[in-house]
Amino acid sequence: MTSLTIGQVAALIAAGTATLQVVLPILIPLVLIAVINKKGKSVTETAVTWSSLNRLLHSSWWPTILLSDSASSAGVTPAVVIATYLTVFATVLIAIAAVVTPLGLSDAIRPSQHNSVLFSYAQDTSPMGYGTLPRSDLGFSRICRSGTSHCPGSNSTFVPQQNFSTSMFAPDGYDVSIPLEIRKLWSSGLSGMARSVSRFSSEFSNRSAYLVGGYRQLQTILLSNSVQVYEGLIVDTVNGGIDFRNHSIPSTSTYGSTWSEDILFITPETECIDTNLTLDYQVEQEVLTSRLKQGKVLKITDHGGFADLDPTFEWWHLRNSQDDAQLGDRAYIAAWLNNALTMVYMNITNRKLRDSHLPFDSSEKGKIYVLEDGSSRNLTGNTMYRNKGGMIKMTSLGEYLPLLNSFATTRNPLYLSPHLISTENFTEAGHVCRGSVDASSPAHISNHAVSCGLFYPTPKPQGRQLHAFDFSKPNDTFAQPVHSCASASKATIKTVTFLYNGTNGLEDLQAVELKDKEYPNSSDKPLWGVEDSGLDLFDIAPFWGIFDPKFEKRPNISTVRQESLWLPGVGYLPFSETPYDPKMNIPGANFYSDTIAYIYEHLGSLLSSTTVHLLDYSGFTTFAMYRKCLELSETPQQSAKVLNLIWTDIVANAVVGTRGWTSQDAGHLRDVNNSDLANKDHVQVTLYQRSIRYRLIYAIPAMILLAVTLIILGTAILLLLLKRTGIKRMRWFLNQTSLGRNFTSLLYPEATSQQTSRKAWLQWDAQRLVTVTGKQPYAVNRDGLEMDNNGIVKSNQSEDASVSEQLATIEERYSSMK
Repeated sequence: MTSLTIGQVAALIAAGTATLQVVLPILIPLVLIAVINKKGKSVTETAVTWSSLNRLLHSSWWPTILLSDSASSAGVTPAVVIATYLTVFATVLIAIAAVVTPLGLSDAIRPSQHNSVLFSYAQDTSPMGYGTLPRSDLGFSRICRSGTSHCPGSNSTFVPQQNFSTSMFAPDGYDVSIPLEIRKLWSSGLSGMARSVSRFSSEFSNRSAYLVGGYRQLQTILLSNSVQVYEGLIVDTVNGGIDFRNHSIPSTSTYGSTWSEDILFITPETECIDTNLTLDYQVEQEVLTSRLKQGKVLKITDHGGFADLDPTFEWWHLRNSQDDAQLGDRAYIAAWLNNALTMVYMNITNRKLRDSHLPFDSSEKGKIYVLEDGSSRNLTGNTMYRNKGGMIKMTSLGEYLPLLNSFATTRNPLYLSPHLISTENFTEAGHVCRGSVDASSPAHISNHAVSCGLFYPTPKPQGRQLHAFDFSKPNDTFAQPVHSCASASKATIKTVTFLYNGTNGLEDLQAVELKDKEYPNSSDKPLWGVEDSGLDLFDIAPFWGIFDPKFEKRPNISTVRQESLWLPGVGYLPFSETPYDPKMNIPGANFYSDTIAYIYEHLGSLLSSTTVHLLDYSGFTTFAMYRKCLELSETPQQSAKVLNLIWTDIVANAVVGTRGWTSQDAGHLRDVNNSDLANKDHVQVTLYQRSIRYRLIYAIPAMILLAVTLIILGTAILLLLLKRTGIKRMRWFLNQTSLGRNFTSLLYPEATSQQTSRKAWLQWDAQRLVTVTGKQPYAVNRDGLEMDNNGIVKSNQSEDASVSEQLATIEERYSSMK
């Protein structure tokens, strides 16, 4: 049932009241005439009774209903007619205004005054908060060049050593701590670095314990499709990305409060391009288990990826710069190189290359090529592509081909190419997509952590639509698109608007709006800095952050002043299969790159024993995830969103923010007593209050009524000033139109004047009796006998029993009044 607004309720009340104002003046006279003592065709009452009765009956709606003479306009003075119709118009207008005017009313909870209120830490009782470990006193740890070189600012001393695998060692132990000066430097601007869910590890060199990274899934939030707050984080599962904030909330107010904060935001940025290729396979049913699986024949269909390939495309124009990561260009270059190398491997040409002297097959749209045929003993291939149950997956470029490498061999290759295309060629193509940045590249501001690869959206059956509850059938032919994607991570400052309304702590805190921070001019934009240590990306994960301008010229640091920072690093996992660094605990420097690299290398693949097992994001074991991927499987843009959301879910389970209004970090506050939780600060917020709103369009009848009233009021005041109207004149007309006075003046010669005062008239004439018949009224004495105009009883009269009975009733009533 639809709820009613305050205006609608008021309108209903007004409508009911207006209805009663019409109905009651109709019903009351109807009841009254039933109890008046009418005998036969006559009624005898006192003169004052006739005046009151006249007032009651003619002020009701009955004259209008019955079209009686008092409602007639024929022969009536125009002024009286105008006044009569004006009164009716005003009455109707009052009723309309009484009903319509309240409809514009509505009550709302709106922001009002700004107050400085107390903020206090809000603990997260969800699985995300419950599973977040408290911060250890050991703090962060950092190792550079596998422990053979000190990190920037470190106090470790190294000396040469011989007969060992490393050329340098620290005789006094390797100092994994981060000096205070370095910590102050990298927190000089707006910081808020995240930290991983860490675990205690073994000892290093000097036998002292230190922290390293670790990862365990807390819960999945990818499917929520909203902006939610968790322990130390604001997670955007609409577009992807996380904010770092140690959550604190204001003191409770009646209707809640709102405020805005500028918060560090890390977002995955992904661009995908359709390669215009699909991988096609039939679904087979296992004999023993009846389970459905990918068939033995894998084909690739050209939808323009080969036939329309432009051989003149210049794929070497990429540059690494903070101005633009060129993710769209990188994805296109990867797609072009992937398709071109595939064509060379499969001896395919197109109409633009037909003049080539090489014996290539000419491709056209719709042409199908076999990649793997396990049903033939003589002709076979062995690809790295496997699909289970319609899942999404990621692979490196060209991984769907039966390439020569250490993992795959071919007895009789499907394609005998004059060019020896191997995995190394596709690996080099991925290297080009990453801007030639690898583990041996210098760690500085221009080398972004870019990951490149092929994304396979949810496969769909050919010839029919597929929905979430439509499972594949034996012998169905599925086609899975191939999208080329490039991803990087970006740090920026966003303005977050919060709303807090309730008493349930963090559960009632909402991030209602996320938007990029606006800067009045270029000088107000943040100064981003990236560590330039001279080491390679394999040897060090460079620090980055927002700098105080006074450190802008500091050596070994590269800075840029702009809205955001493309984060540095390497876009693949050179020697690790985990989305974290198991050797040290400094997650803010590499969590973003490790996560996106893990997704590109392991999404939908069969994981090895050394690979950390995450939630199944492929949709094979999680139906809700499968349905989400099915909905986001139509375009390359949707594929990019899927990758961004998976990144967001993994990162939200891996890191937590510690910067907020309260001085203590969230991890520490979880382990302190209530007195420690009293550490609060004042923040300017906007309080909400209940207010009444009104839509002026509903006030039109009331405005018209007000205008009419003002006109009449002005006219009345003017006539009063001109002495054309007034109380005395009004009394004169009331006396002249009083039916009782008219009766006594006409029927009783000795009666007082019609302008006699009310008191005198009530004393001398009000109780005179008048009988009204169907023919005419006449005066009667106390015996019920008719009198002439001289007050003399007419002759030859017999006492009328009905009149006598009415007189008795009147006498009884008159006696009781005395």
